[in-house]
Amino acid sequence: MGAKIIKEQQMPFGRLVDVDLGGIPVRISGATGADKDWKGLRHGLHHIGLEVDNMDEFLAKMRANSVEIVTEPFQANPSMRAAFIKCPDGVLYEIIEKSGG
Repeated sequence: MGAKIIKEQQMPFGRLVDVDLGGIPVRISGATGADKDWKGLRHGLHHIGLEVDNMDEFLAKMRANSVEIVTEPFQANPSMRAAFIKCPDGVLYEIIEKSGG
């Protein structure tokens, strides 16, 4: 998806990976240093959504890089197309293209 790994580190609670996703810093972690203190729900990440300007061009780039397309583009509502791809570590990404607004 064009993300650049900025830093990877192994922590006592797991691996942290910081990436630059088109100028947006994103941290990916399977656990955190707060896990022992957190009393809330403990569900893992189901998926993350990313908006693109052109769904067809984006998916063509993903296919060229052997990214698995889990769900081909579909009309989620009158002003939005969506598709799902599988990224490294098995995370599901929802790709969104909005129109008319």
